Amino acid sequence: MYQNIYYERQKNLIHLWDDKSGYQTMPYRKYAYRKDPHGQHLSMNGERLTRISKWEKEDNDDLFESDVPETTRVLVDIYDSDIPSTGHRVLTFDIEVEMITGLPNTREAQNELTAIAAHDSASKLYDVFVLDKERKVKNNAKNFSKDGREVSLHIFDNEKNLLLAFLNYY
Repeated sequence: MYQNIYYERQKNLIHLWDDKSGYQTMPYRKYAYRKDPHGQHLSMNGERLTRISKWEKEDNDDLFESDVPETTRVLVDIYDSDIPSTGHRVLTFDIEVEMITGLPNTREAQNELTAIAAHDSASKLYDVFVLDKERKVKNNAKNFSKDGREVSLHIFDNEKNLLLAFLNYY
C-alpha cells in the first residue's frame, strides 16, 4: 500500500512510495468521462460514459471526474483496497496551556504554552517538553522510565525555546 505520493506538475511526474515496491516514478495521465450512449462505463446514476484523455477547460461542467486531484486519481487507479500500508510512524501530541485567564480561545492563542507531551509509535518513546520559568527542576533533560515507558523530559525557562526544541524534535 502507498505510504506517500507527490505530483511534480512541471514534469507531469508522479512520485510514489509504497511499503512493498519502494519508490517509483511514473508519468501522470489525466482522464475523465463524457456522456456517451454507447460508452463502456457507467456513472453512479446509470448513465453511459466514455473515458477521454483530452478536453477543454470549458467542458468540465459536462464531464465526470475531471476535477479529481492528480494524486487521488493515481491512488484510485493503482490500489483497489483500503488496507493501510505498513511502517507508518504515528506521532501523538498533547499540548497544554496556562489557564489562569480561563479557557483558551483557540482562534486567538493568547494563553501561554506550558507543556507538550509527544509519543512516537515506532520507537515507543515519550518526550515531554515543559515550561519551568522558575527553574524548579535542576536538570535540563532527564531520561527515565514511568510505568514501563521510556520518557525524556526537556525543561525550558521560556516558551520560545520550548517551541523551538519541539519543532526540532518534530
